[in-house]
Amino acid sequence: MTLSGTRSECSWCFEPVCQSDLDSAAYPKLSPPAVGEHEEQIAQQLAVFLERVARSPPMDLLYSSCAGLDVHKDTVVVCVRRRDAKGKVQQQTRTFGTMTGPLLALADWLAQEQVTHLAMESTGVYWKPIWNLLEDQFQILLVNAQHIKQVPGRKTDVKDAEWIAQLLQHGLLKASFVPATPQRHLRELTRQRRQLIQAKASVANRIQ
Repeated sequence: MTLSGTRSECSWCFEPVCQSDLDSAAYPKLSPPAVGEHEEQIAQQLAVFLERVARSPPMDLLYSSCAGLDVHKDTVVVCVRRRDAKGKVQQQTRTFGTMTGPLLALADWLAQEQVTHLAMESTGVYWKPIWNLLEDQFQILLVNAQHIKQVPGRKTDVKDAEWIAQLLQHGLLKASFVPATPQRHLRELTRQRRQLIQAKASVANRIQ
């Protein structure tokens, strides 16, 4: 058998395919997407999502006037969120000191803004004087700092106070347990007594 005869018998092995598989037309998902097709699909999906978000009702405001406090050792940053007659939320931010005089001015300003509820983080022991001074005038929520994690991009103290006030107004904060005033006084006296006993024992050991 000659080589030419072999090529004539196996000529189909050397002929290129002129057309693609006919099944690709029946199954368009198997064919490669056209240029820009993915971008158009993503744009359409994003438009549908934004339209649904725009149609969804806003979150209810539980408190028409409330405040968020970001407590530090020497300062207290306060943000008041108040809903006006048109239904829009207005907010103001001020900074006060932690001595008795500035805290009394803080209480007067909150009463002037008709604030009913406050929220602040349980930062060390700095919250105690503010709580003791304001608990008779306002409904205060002491919140664990882990429940008020700051969203990315909000680093300043003013942003912390605004975030606390916003969460409080929408009812998204969970209050921590704070004992009643007589129980807190008894706890402080018990701790002070224990410290005095430990100091007395330490002095007696040094003398011996």
